[in-house]
Amino acid sequence: MSATALVFTYNCNRRVHSYGSIRSALLEAVDTISDSTPPLFIFLSLQELTPVHDAFYFDNSEQYLAPFVQAVISLTDGGYKQVVVSSVGPTFGALFVAADRDDEFKISDIRTSAVSFGAMSTALKGVCAIRLTFEGVELTFVAAHFAAHSGKRHVRDSNFVNAARKLAFFGELSPGDEYTSFAQNDEQRDRDFFYKDNCHLIFAGDLNYRVDVQESTTTVASKGWTWPFPESSFLEWLPDDELSTVISADKPEEATAFWGFKEADITFDPTFKIKRPLKNGAVESDFQAYSSSRVPSWCDRVLYFDGFEDDSSSASSISVLKYSSIPSVAGSDHFPVYAILEIPLATTPGPISSVIGDLLATKGIATTTEDEITNSMHDEQQKEREAETETDADANAPSLSSEQLEQAEQKKRQLRALYKITTDQMSAQTSHRYARMGKLRKLESLIGFFNYYFATVPGFLWLITYLVISLALYLQIKDPIAEFLHVNKGTSILALIFGVDRIAPRYRRHYSIAQPEPTTLPV
Repeated sequence: MSATALVFTYNCNRRVHSYGSIRSALLEAVDTISDSTPPLFIFLSLQELTPVHDAFYFDNSEQYLAPFVQAVISLTDGGYKQVVVSSVGPTFGALFVAADRDDEFKISDIRTSAVSFGAMSTALKGVCAIRLTFEGVELTFVAAHFAAHSGKRHVRDSNFVNAARKLAFFGELSPGDEYTSFAQNDEQRDRDFFYKDNCHLIFAGDLNYRVDVQESTTTVASKGWTWPFPESSFLEWLPDDELSTVISADKPEEATAFWGFKEADITFDPTFKIKRPLKNGAVESDFQAYSSSRVPSWCDRVLYFDGFEDDSSSASSISVLKYSSIPSVAGSDHFPVYAILEIPLATTPGPISSVIGDLLATKGIATTTEDEITNSMHDEQQKEREAETETDADANAPSLSSEQLEQAEQKKRQLRALYKITTDQMSAQTSHRYARMGKLRKLESLIGFFNYYFATVPGFLWLITYLVISLALYLQIKDPIAEFLHVNKGTSILALIFGVDRIAPRYRRHYSIAQPEPTTLPV
């Protein structure tokens, strides 16, 4: 028993794409399935879906996401239903399930998580993830956008490490827990880490790993190209691909990221950086389809985790039916990439191998093991037994007189009134703090927006512009910042310029609610 999944990743270059072009691309991918059966799942990993200001400041992503959603929903006669969408900045992950097989009712325990690691601690780059249970097997889909530019492999490796360390999937809050602090909630709620036993991991996105070839010193460079043409095919460059080097290490300890992950063989041309399309999408030649200023690279990738114990059955491993790009899609400087995956459901994949587990521990990356899962299940069963015991005790309790019942009822009314007053006060304080938090997040995003667009300006001009904008904003909101961060007004300008996280690390965790003032108990 297995399920097929279409994983589609595309850097949209901050442009609105037409419904027709996206649907044609998805149909081209689906048509490659041998038995012509539409995939059960479709996962879209979309990077730079919206312009920076739309993603961060105005939160206006609907018009950019809608063509993709409509294209998937109407892809086949039976159609698809949207399961969940997760996002971080302009990076989106959207999961769909076939609507004509009643499989949507087999999905449970849907959770999401996101981590940002862009400039100025903004979400210019980041990962967003979706975890769910289907037919008793856990699946995790990740949409990612890593740091750009050649020579930044170590930064991209660091992006993965941060994602693996910080992605965490929390269970539902218990009633009343929404009024406690975030730190207390983390202790009380079930939490899964990114790496987990018996869980399939699928990682797709613009990972930005480049081809490490030397710049050309031949006459090609004099014609505007800064990279040498390959003799016959771009596939000659695969040995110099950074990500292939990362995941194909002979020993796991030699890898610098993506421990336990695999990728199908690449048989398609680089997906970046594509020239702006000529009329009708035509290009002069295969080589000249690429920008002369960037070395063509396979930036857009789909990976899957296969680092389970060797004694796990091979029938429980993901297999790749097709892995290719879709050059027919115009409108971006990237080509879309897709993979058709066959995910086994008859058995769970098993525990993470001890070699990978030990290696992750040395990197400071936590894992969720079978023992923790078993202990969590035992805790739930223990709570159920205790609840049943309390119910039985209540049933066997001696009956009360009418006077005692009246006193108990009056006490309940008093407690309800006190609870309402208390929760109203706490809710008001929560709203106040979140309003402040929202203003600061927008402020960070606005500064990140300017940082993004001034990246190509000479350093001294960028610095002057940035400081002028920061000073103007600071003069307007210095008091709220100082009050919110519990720092003096002089420190608040440093928080504004260098990022709130770096000046006040407790910023994101400082939302615990103070105790309300004593309230007179109503009679």
